[in-house]
Amino acid sequence: MPMKSASAASGRAPAPTFLSEAPAPSLPMAFFLPAVALLLAAAFAAPFLSLKMADWTYQQEVLALVHTMTLGFLLAVFLGASVQLLPVVAGVTVARTGLVRWAAACYFAGTVGMVLHFARLRWNGLVLSALAVTLAVILFFAAVLPVLARAPSGPVRLSFALAYAGLALTMTVGLLIGLDRRHAFLPGAPMDHLAAHLTLGLFATFTVAIWGVSSKLLPMFLLAPAPDSRRQKAALLLIWCGAVSLATALWFGWPAAPFAALPAAAFFLQLSLVRRLLGARRRGHIDAGFRYALSAYADLFAAGVVGLLIAFGVGKGTLLSLRLPWVYGFLVLGGWLLQTVVGMLSKILPFLVWQAVYARRAGLGPLPKLSDLSPERLQMTGFVLFRIASIALTVALFRGRATELRAAAALFAISILPFAAHVAIVISHLKWPRAFEAAAGSQHAAAH
Repeated sequence: MPMKSASAASGRAPAPTFLSEAPAPSLPMAFFLPAVALLLAAAFAAPFLSLKMADWTYQQEVLALVHTMTLGFLLAVFLGASVQLLPVVAGVTVARTGLVRWAAACYFAGTVGMVLHFARLRWNGLVLSALAVTLAVILFFAAVLPVLARAPSGPVRLSFALAYAGLALTMTVGLLIGLDRRHAFLPGAPMDHLAAHLTLGLFATFTVAIWGVSSKLLPMFLLAPAPDSRRQKAALLLIWCGAVSLATALWFGWPAAPFAALPAAAFFLQLSLVRRLLGARRRGHIDAGFRYALSAYADLFAAGVVGLLIAFGVGKGTLLSLRLPWVYGFLVLGGWLLQTVVGMLSKILPFLVWQAVYARRAGLGPLPKLSDLSPERLQMTGFVLFRIASIALTVALFRGRATELRAAAALFAISILPFAAHVAIVISHLKWPRAFEAAAGSQHAAAH
């Protein structure tokens, strides 16, 4: 049965959500839980790579770390969120759940294989592992594209369609780079190809997906009006087209600066949409999950500034040309994408678990609120630690000193622990549901 959020201040209500069509929690969890484990592995491996981080970016261990973050965490969460959110938006059940489970198993086997082969620089094994990831994504598409096709027209459907297209382009380019590394056949410089590959993944896939999912989650949890549909679609199209055109320029070695206009326009348009949404919200308190997601826009802006410095050749031929790509890469990958996805997953998981465990008990007794599933203080501690650690690591990457990098990377790893504890506490409700007494519930309500 469809449920609607509060009416928008503009008179428009957000599109209905069909919570009854959400899949069993085990389906998205097949992506979410291994993703969190791989995030922790990447975070605690980073301090051991401080000497590598003091050098240039294109190193096998660094590539292994980056792919643990992008494939192991970011893309895995995106796939899990797809299988959870699309049925709720479209009102269509994912029929091929077995296919999704096979895709998850194949995906993580291929991802772990890619990371290990990157670390050992074994290109034959790397290509085979990449093919396993590709097969997994094809299986996943076969299961979810019928649901996407029946979703109502709107920003969420457009964002998933564009992100899936961006993912297909990213993986195609990645496979070509891997094959070219074994038997060179691509024109142009390998570093330019890698930059194009990263641009497609970070912006044409992940950023597009984040903006689309945000247009659904922010209004739902903050009791705010849905963003203007036309403006949101324009922002999505601008960032996707801008990312593809910028990747094309990088691939062929053209000057990148002229192609930055579209992504810049997309950013400021998206920022205006988020500001309007926050200004019209009916829930005053912004919890830790959304603090992660909202503060990440500052990192995205900073990354844009650093990216322009690189594009204009600032510091070329000096040590600055070595340090700026590290700062840019971390601001996009850690400051923007990781921070946003951690924040969104912090909100998605409690909602998923609450619907699975407590929604069916409605009317039978007092029920917990979403905020009761995990301590807010724990999440806020994680957010503050993350912000301190991310700033420290950005400064350390700019300075390029191994001892500072080791300390900052260790602090960054520690800052992930409260998020991991939050995930563990929320997931524990699936196995051990809590009993909430009426008296305790009324006292809690009075306190808030």
